[in-house]
Amino acid sequence: MKPIKLFQKLKTKKIIYLSLILFLLVGSGAIYGYNFFQNSRKAKAAYVYCDTGHVNCLILNTGFGSKSLDIFEADTTYDNSNLRIDGSGDSNFEVNFWGHHNLNSLTVANSAKVTHRAIVFDDLVNPMLPRNGELTANGKSKRVDLTIVNDLILTSGGKIDVNGKGYPGANYERYETTKPDANSQGDTNLLWGYGPGGAESMDGHYNNHWGGAGGSYGGLGGWGNGNSETWCRQGTHPGSPPYGTKENPIDYGSGGGFAHTIRYGYHADGGAGGGVIKILAYNININTTSGSRISADGLPGYKMSSDLSSGGGSGGSIIIQTVSDFAEQFSTSVIGGKGNPSCADQAGGNGTLWVYSSDQASATPYSVSAVGGLQGGGESGNGGGGRIAIMKPNQYGIEKSIRKISPADGSSPYALRGGDVIEVSLHVTNLTVNLPVVITDEFFNDGNGVKLVAEKGVGSNWSPQCVESGSRDSVVCTLVPTGRTTNPDLHYRLRVP
Repeated sequence: MKPIKLFQKLKTKKIIYLSLILFLLVGSGAIYGYNFFQNSRKAKAAYVYCDTGHVNCLILNTGFGSKSLDIFEADTTYDNSNLRIDGSGDSNFEVNFWGHHNLNSLTVANSAKVTHRAIVFDDLVNPMLPRNGELTANGKSKRVDLTIVNDLILTSGGKIDVNGKGYPGANYERYETTKPDANSQGDTNLLWGYGPGGAESMDGHYNNHWGGAGGSYGGLGGWGNGNSETWCRQGTHPGSPPYGTKENPIDYGSGGGFAHTIRYGYHADGGAGGGVIKILAYNININTTSGSRISADGLPGYKMSSDLSSGGGSGGSIIIQTVSDFAEQFSTSVIGGKGNPSCADQAGGNGTLWVYSSDQASATPYSVSAVGGLQGGGESGNGGGGRIAIMKPNQYGIEKSIRKISPADGSSPYALRGGDVIEVSLHVTNLTVNLPVVITDEFFNDGNGVKLVAEKGVGSNWSPQCVESGSRDSVVCTLVPTGRTTNPDLHYRLRVP
């Protein structure tokens, strides 16, 4: 047996050690990679930061997680702040608002989307009666409802988009569960799309050239085709006549009808209607050249073949109230979902556009669409258009009067003296409060250069809408939105120091 030389032993051990080290490195890397992947999946969708006092807040897309964040009605984290929502260039990142929120300003940038959660079957008080349309409290809170004291800015692709977030389309599987057997008809109520303008479905025809109808809202939806061999015959019915009001559109768009064929054994649910957007902002700036816009479109039906598809949903609601001129072209839409491409009489009806301004010339130009559904595929009906209202609050007048002067010593007043109290009344006429209106009164002096001061006092005649400034040299009265025309009287007191 030959002796083993020392350097050969060392070489062998070195190979073993290196192999062990390499194994550990590879194993550690695999474990680290797995943990990083798992943690990435669990990571929050957004980085959220607010400075002291929540004056400025940021919601920034992190690129991880579900890419969706909810701001619930009871969440006051961002209320009265300057809020910036930044999508980091990811159009899938969205922030869902629930209920009403007050903001000082809002900027939506870098492809971020402000929206609300979609209406689902559990949000319906009676899902077995689709066209009833009554929603639970949870369903009613699904809307973008913002009062913005200063600026709303949409830039670099940032959007307010509630497309398809309204009433669902007719659902074939829910209908099918009510059939006693495969050859029987199910609950006929479930043949209709959801919402007051829900459309009729097509069920179980052997041949093609049949389709679900389009939902209605601001405009009547389109008919679904109704002849198995001939195009452009009215068959399935569109939703009921338009509902809601053009001056105050606050309703969701309605769903289209489904389509089901026995010949091929497949089906497609109707398109959902558009959601609801209500914005009260002092100034609105939408950078339309970057793709920023406000929309509440209905979703198209699903195309199963060249001549068979479900109906489109109707557009939803957009109501915008602002007091300043629009900085750039104003871009909004409530378009109905796509339907039949060939039949003119099956097009969805146009929606309504209501523009009100105390100065029409300064409130233009608008780029708005409240039209019926665009052309699509199949034999389905187009969804009807939704409703858009854009308005500026009307002008109002203020009359200021002295209600009473109470001398400090109780004598008849011939000249103001130290300690005298003056009760002031502001009478506001013809005011439609669509936005917070702030009225500031800066005091006059007593005629001898002595400036009067506010004196709220306990039990004094003082309107709850009014507060004194920190230096007590002015009174600020704030009237909150009501939507009604009022003639309020505001009262406060001044005193000669």
